[in-house]
Amino acid sequence: LFNRYLRDNGKAPSKVEFRNLLDIEFNRVEKPRQMGLFEFMESFIASKTRRMQTAGKRTTGNTILSSYKQTRNLLQDFQQSTQNKVDFETISIELYYQLIEFMETELDLKPNTIGTHIKNLKAFLNEALEQQLTTNRAHQSKYFIKPSEESYTIALTWEEMDEIISLDLSNRPSLDSNRDLFIVVCTTGLRYSDLRQLNKKRIITKKSGNEIQL
Repeated sequence: LFNRYLRDNGKAPSKVEFRNLLDIEFNRVEKPRQMGLFEFMESFIASKTRRMQTAGKRTTGNTILSSYKQTRNLLQDFQQSTQNKVDFETISIELYYQLIEFMETELDLKPNTIGTHIKNLKAFLNEALEQQLTTNRAHQSKYFIKPSEESYTIALTWEEMDEIISLDLSNRPSLDSNRDLFIVVCTTGLRYSDLRQLNKKRIITKKSGNEIQL
C-alpha cells in the first residue's frame, strides 16, 4: 500500500495519510465515492463557464465551452455505440485507437476535428490528474496524439472584392443588402452571429482631428 502510494504520487505518504489509507484498505471506514469521468467533465465545464463569465470572455468562451460539450457528447455516443466503458481507469492506447476509428468511420470526421476532440479529452484528463482524481497517465503517451492536417483556407483577393462591390444589384434589393453585409463581414472579420447584433447603439464614434473613426 505504501509503495503504491509512492509510485502514484512520487512521494511517501504522511503518517495521517498512511493511516487513512490503511483504514480504507481494511474497511475500517467507508471508502469515499470516486467521481467518474463524465461527472468530472460536467464539473470541469461548469467551472470554466464561471471563470469565463467572470473574465468577460463571452464570444471566445462560448466557442471553447461548446467544443468541450461536443467532446463530452461524442464520448457518450462512443460509449453507447461501441459498449466500451469510458472512465478514468479505462483510458488506454487501445481505447484511443478505437475512438479514432469511431470518429473516422462512424462519424466521418476530418483529422482536424478529430484532433480537437482528442485535445479536449487530454485537457479533461490532465486536469483530473492535477486534482488527483486519477493516476492513469495513458493519455500522456507519445502515441496518444492529436491528429491534424494542413487546412486549406479560401480567401477573396482585393480585386475580387472590388468586382463584388461594383456589381450593380439595384434591381434586386435583397441581394444588394446581402452583398453589403457580406462585404462588411469580409473586411471586418466579424462573425455573422455578431453582425446580426450590430446596430447604431453598438457603433462608437471617436473624433480624431477633423475625422470621425468608427
